[in-house]
Amino acid sequence: MSRYAEIIIDIAYNKLDRPFTYRVPERMQEVLQPGSLVLVPFGKGNVLQAM
Repeated sequence: MSRYAEIIIDIAYNKLDRPFTYRVPERMQEVLQPGSLVLVPFGKGNVLQAM
């Protein structure tokens, strides 16, 4: 059974100020908790940026 998570993308842009829904991989369903920090693909290029 697939599970889904609501993810907030930490970016300062008004049109993206909302949660996005991602499917949780089966191997991570037992370890993820609300508030977990995750990396997700987003937008063109899916570039990681240092914070």
